[in-house]
Amino acid sequence: MNKFRDHVSHNLIYIPLLWISTFMFGVEKADKILLIIVLVCAITSLSINRFSIVKYNWNHFPWIKWLLFLTMFGLVSDLVHGFGSRELRALETATILLLFIDIRKIKLSYITYLLLLAAICAFGIAYFYQNIDIVNRRTWPVNAIPFASYISLIITLSALLIRYTKNILQLCILITSSCVGLGALIMTESRGPLLALVCTFILIFIYRLIYSKLNWKVLFIGGALATLISIFSFSYIQERYNNTLKEMDLISNGYNQTSIGLRLSLYSTGLELIKEKPILGYGKDIRSLQLTAMLEDKKLTKREYESLNWNFHNGFIEKGVTSGLIGIITMFFWLGMPIVYAWKSHREHFTLISAPPLLYFFASLTDTPSTNGSSYVTYLIFTGIILAFLINKKTN
Repeated sequence: MNKFRDHVSHNLIYIPLLWISTFMFGVEKADKILLIIVLVCAITSLSINRFSIVKYNWNHFPWIKWLLFLTMFGLVSDLVHGFGSRELRALETATILLLFIDIRKIKLSYITYLLLLAAICAFGIAYFYQNIDIVNRRTWPVNAIPFASYISLIITLSALLIRYTKNILQLCILITSSCVGLGALIMTESRGPLLALVCTFILIFIYRLIYSKLNWKVLFIGGALATLISIFSFSYIQERYNNTLKEMDLISNGYNQTSIGLRLSLYSTGLELIKEKPILGYGKDIRSLQLTAMLEDKKLTKREYESLNWNFHNGFIEKGVTSGLIGIITMFFWLGMPIVYAWKSHREHFTLISAPPLLYFFASLTDTPSTNGSSYVTYLIFTGIILAFLINKKTN
């Protein structure tokens, strides 16, 4: 009976991970369903382990303490002047999962299967909405841009975990997952996440070149596969490239209501708002009223107003307007602390730990991944799982 209970305890973590890998970006409000799944798994874990797992996780995984701080900041901000409900739900979900569920014996083989499944599902979703049920990218179950950030995360983890396996089957799975994910990413036609992926791998390449040995065979194979996939996806790349050139031409002629031009206008508006309330920001509720007043005063066009009601298309400006400079500083806890921690405590695994925060840092320059519940909670959980896997590996 004890062996059965232990088996259940060790494998509960894969239930929410399975949901993330399959339905998270194909179903509307999937992040709400994930919270329910996590709560059920947490209650089950408590019934099996009592509070021994909570004590162990709290003492061994510092990521939980950082998440708890961010959750408390979100709760206080929500009481003061409003806070993003999806962002807060993502923080609560990740904190509950990593604190109450047993993550001591995560298996690399299971993670590789889940990454392949995630890449295949992402490819299917992108292909379906680009070629079968063709709709605007904003009306996908999850907006295409944060969806693309998630796909970039899948590609990055798949590529970097190759170093950690000598099993031929797992190696093939991770390579396949990277390739399928790259095809899915190109089909989303999202420039920001693709640029974030490229910048992340450039920094990893530079780091490996300076501090470690490069595996030229892996680099050659990866480059060849990426080139091959890009050739097959040329139509998507060409269309996006041509649109970019047209937008730049329109901007140079004074028309700023294109996708890129609109972003520049939003950034300018956001920076002006931050100057007005630099410390605590406007909060979600007051910000909406402020934008309405700016529209009525004709300081914003209707299209700019509609876009700003979604977000500022820059994670740092978004956080600055909503929560001020204090809010921007809190971003260090989910983007900066993993990198600092990796450098101080897990230098041999620095690239694996630092890649997700680097990826989402670059993604935050052109989007607001933290305001999308599905993308943000996936990042928080995956980063926690990586740290748990490496800490357990070192401990054991």
